[in-house]
Amino acid sequence: YALAMQVMPEKTYPLQKINEINSLLAEAARIEREKLDKQALYDKTVLLADKHLSDKNFILARQEYTNALNVFPSEQYPKTKIEEIEQQLALLQQEESKRKDAEQKFSAAIAQADELFKNKKYIDARGFYKQANEIKPADVHSASQVKRIDAMLAQMEAEQKMKVEADMRYNELIANADNKFGTHDYKAARQLYLNALEVKPNETYPREQVKKADERLKILAKADIKQVTTESGSTTAGSTKISDLSFKNESEREKYLASLKEKYPEGITLEIYKEGNKTTKRYIVVRSGEVHEFREIAFTWGGQQYSVDGKPTNLLYLQSQVKPRTGESFVEKEM
Repeated sequence: YALAMQVMPEKTYPLQKINEINSLLAEAARIEREKLDKQALYDKTVLLADKHLSDKNFILARQEYTNALNVFPSEQYPKTKIEEIEQQLALLQQEESKRKDAEQKFSAAIAQADELFKNKKYIDARGFYKQANEIKPADVHSASQVKRIDAMLAQMEAEQKMKVEADMRYNELIANADNKFGTHDYKAARQLYLNALEVKPNETYPREQVKKADERLKILAKADIKQVTTESGSTTAGSTKISDLSFKNESEREKYLASLKEKYPEGITLEIYKEGNKTTKRYIVVRSGEVHEFREIAFTWGGQQYSVDGKPTNLLYLQSQVKPRTGESFVEKEM
């Protein structure tokens, strides 16, 4: 068209076509520029989206990939990345839900553990601290409390073991002391009660028994005068005979028993008389404010007689009454 215009400049047609072609070229250039601009915008947007995704800024990354799709809706890459982001956000939402649930469980366990620890329920408290520490292994409070309770429980176990050993030792000493006391070995019993007090200084029973042993030892120390009770109730020192009891009425019996109560200490006093063909065991029992005299007579030919306050009785009843009871004094003398 340009050559045609050179040959015939007056013709308008070539100029029109040239103008038309220039317009087409300008439009093509514009379209190409728009395409390049869109590509540049797309590339820039995708590059920014990739950076956000690399930084795990999923919300911003998703927005930029969406912007890239607005530039080129048919591109698959932004669609794929948006799907990946949606999956990541769903996982994050699940993790956040789990984190909140764990946080609630942790807080509840710590609160329960602290309350139990405050009320000195250490074993239960340890379980909740352990549970809290399993939820948050890096938590200092729960870990330190578990160690603290372990140390406390170990100390309590050691103290309990010592207490059990002390109880066993104390009970053994008391049993031996009571046995010695029951067999009237008051000196040995007294020492065993003192040993028990060394194990448990605050116990009242061995302290009281020491006093009783002292009293029994004093009685034994004074029991060097031998007395014999006659029918009338009077006593004579140094006699080796004992008369049979014979009362005209109950009034005489009561007066006789009253005189025994004045002369004999609380507890049981056994006097043994050996004369001729018989041996008489005379028990004076002063117990709970009452006094009774039991006699057990054994003859060399094999016969036996039993009485209480001058009245016949049987061996079973006599033995049940003259047997020393716990803490009761027993003095035996040969007359």
